[in-house]
Amino acid sequence: LLLLLLLLAAASTGHAQRAAVVSFRMAGVVGQAVFQSPAAGSSDNATLSVWLQGVPEAKLPLTYHVHVAPIGTVSPIQSACAPVSVGGHFDPFGKGANAPNCSTEQPDNCELGDLSSRFGTFPQQAGSPWLNISV
Repeated sequence: LLLLLLLLAAASTGHAQRAAVVSFRMAGVVGQAVFQSPAAGSSDNATLSVWLQGVPEAKLPLTYHVHVAPIGTVSPIQSACAPVSVGGHFDPFGKGANAPNCSTEQPDNCELGDLSSRFGTFPQQAGSPWLNISV
């Protein structure tokens, strides 16, 4: 089971922070993801916070990533992650899937959108329904 996170663009004016919120209910799993970008001109990193409930223990740990395009209403759900549906993983630097030396210790060797390889799988702490990363 892959946790599919959507990177959503949020328009803003001025120097305010921008945020995108995704709520979902899929195959018995309920959750919410909040992607927040720093204010214009800030040197802060963007943050991603995810809350999940109902993930079967047998499916843990979960991997997660960002796609080029959002998931539509593709069925069955296993095909929702297919490149034909979402354009593949977000990879503007051409690292490629299964990039050599891609790890949490060497995140610059990973696809930019391969968040679990760069920051660790979900959950980060046993029994915790939260994931918080700074990207």
